[in-house]
Amino acid sequence: MSYATPADLIARKSPSTIAALVSDTDEEASEAELATDAKVLAALASASGAVEAALLQGGRYSVIDLTTLSANAAAYLKQMVCDIAMAYLFARKPLHRQEDYKAALELQDTYLERLRIGKNVFNIDANIDAGTPSYSAPTVASIENLNLIVDAARSHYYPARRSNN
Repeated sequence: MSYATPADLIARKSPSTIAALVSDTDEEASEAELATDAKVLAALASASGAVEAALLQGGRYSVIDLTTLSANAAAYLKQMVCDIAMAYLFARKPLHRQEDYKAALELQDTYLERLRIGKNVFNIDANIDAGTPSYSAPTVASIENLNLIVDAARSHYYPARRSNN
């Protein structure tokens, strides 16, 4: 299942550019033809798979999470899928518009890397802080409860324990 439709792609990208990228002849497809074009559908499915793979890699999301996003998060997911699909379409004709092709590849790599490492997250409560490191340290009381030799020896042999509290 694709997370974006051909209509989503046409709404976000230039239909004439899409038509030029999927055409194997000099004739460009109409918007109606693009909606059912196998190359467009394949690019969207591949892009959806790439996003899924990046998100599922860290175990932070399930496919159900992605299908139940809020309206704004779903729109963001569609935008990512459409941008990545354009990179796949440009890959069909990398010499068509080289600068656009390079930009699409760069955007695709950025999206997927940020999704893999948790910098881009969707509004699922468990994942909001996915990219934020957490820190914890033992308390002074827990260290004292360890009953270490330093604490057990009541001599001046060991230096006194100091805490930074």
